[in-house]
Amino acid sequence: MTNLETLKKARPFLAWAEVAALLHDLGKLSAIFLEYRRKWQTGNSPWHYGNDPHEDVFVCTYDSKICCFQDLFCDLITPLGRSHIKLDELPDPIWKKLEHLSIAGVCSKHTGFNENSFIALLKWADSKDSQWDRNNPLFCNEQFTKMPADTDIFGMEDSRTDHHLSGTTLTAEDAEQHYRNGYPPRPHLVDPEDLDRVRKELYLFLDEDRRLAKYFKSPCAQTREQIFGAVRWAFDQAMSDTTRPCNDTTLWEHCYSVMAIFKAGLVKALLEDKWPAPSYDGISNLKFRLLGAGWDGLRFLSEARKMGDVLGRAAVLDKIRNEVRQLVEWKIPIGSLVYFDINNLVFLVPDYENEELAEKFDIKNLIRELFIEQSDGDIIPHIKLSKPTDSLTSIVKLLNKLDKVRKFPVPCLEKKEAKLLGGYWKQDSQEDICTVCHRRPAKKGDFKPPICEQCHKRRVKASEQEEGKTTSYQ
Repeated sequence: MTNLETLKKARPFLAWAEVAALLHDLGKLSAIFLEYRRKWQTGNSPWHYGNDPHEDVFVCTYDSKICCFQDLFCDLITPLGRSHIKLDELPDPIWKKLEHLSIAGVCSKHTGFNENSFIALLKWADSKDSQWDRNNPLFCNEQFTKMPADTDIFGMEDSRTDHHLSGTTLTAEDAEQHYRNGYPPRPHLVDPEDLDRVRKELYLFLDEDRRLAKYFKSPCAQTREQIFGAVRWAFDQAMSDTTRPCNDTTLWEHCYSVMAIFKAGLVKALLEDKWPAPSYDGISNLKFRLLGAGWDGLRFLSEARKMGDVLGRAAVLDKIRNEVRQLVEWKIPIGSLVYFDINNLVFLVPDYENEELAEKFDIKNLIRELFIEQSDGDIIPHIKLSKPTDSLTSIVKLLNKLDKVRKFPVPCLEKKEAKLLGGYWKQDSQEDICTVCHRRPAKKGDFKPPICEQCHKRRVKASEQEEGKTTSYQ
């Protein structure tokens, strides 16, 4: 069996494992967790370090909302060995450790020492991200007020609450957009009761038409985006930690980072047919890599002549990001997007033994082909793979490397690019050149200044999408 076939067979299990890792801190989206953190250091309270409700059997003991969703409750407490996921299709050393695991169990056990390699791997990922986020000792700078402040990366705190965040009916389309383009709320005070209402809304979405159960039984990319988007919508409204300065990190940012690191370790275990050895700190000496794509996005946008060109080209960049993300996260499920901007995409992928994983799956060429296809050859990225690392701060080093080369052509693709352009130009052609892309022949007709078919389509599509908002597109 090839490595790609191994990952495809393991896709239902990977889908379950991603959700389990994403929900490992579900208990922090609750009023009882904020009550615990307000009193756990006072010395005269039943709450203390040893009975944190977010990890102490939260789903089965402290969750006041799950009782309204019996089917979803069963999905969360059902062990893998009794689920629809066929564990016997996984490599022998892998599945034998998983039969008794449930998502509720993952929530309960992810902080303590556990000989189960799955839990140990999750604990390693959790501790890695937590040490970057917290940046201070656990027992200091706690907020003891009833409504703690949720701040932003600049440390600004606001005395207002954000009641409009809760009580929203979340649709599947909204969830997809939250996953692709969501962003944290503004700084505000967190009302504990709001978190319970938001968690109930999340449960309602996951339970609707047995969405979560059907996804585990028959995973698909669209449902994955909807589930991840719903979790993002909910978790963006809570903090990963109430202590300052960690209160600038949303629960989504923490849980997604943990899931990405955990997934890299899990894929590595699947491909190598062995679990890493558990230790008290989770896993010792485990690393990952960062796969980056860099291009000159500012140049691509600056070539626009009209607002329609800007919006059309921005839509191309969004389309590329979503397509490449689906390739790396789903079609060849080896990684997770951990950073993007107008010029770069960075994925966290496993550190594979013996040979580079990116080369093994031909992922670099597949990414380039997606860029060429979606941009009609206007954007061809440089692809780089970092050295093995155990820190996401290595993203900065990778971006610096990409920044040095992204404005230059990709030498190995010059022939392919020439072949693509050759399909647009006829021999001895006397046609005008497009004044937007400066690469393709202008479209025939009364277009002043001349514009090619591809650039015209982008402009018209942007005009249709923004119809009624402005008239500066044609």
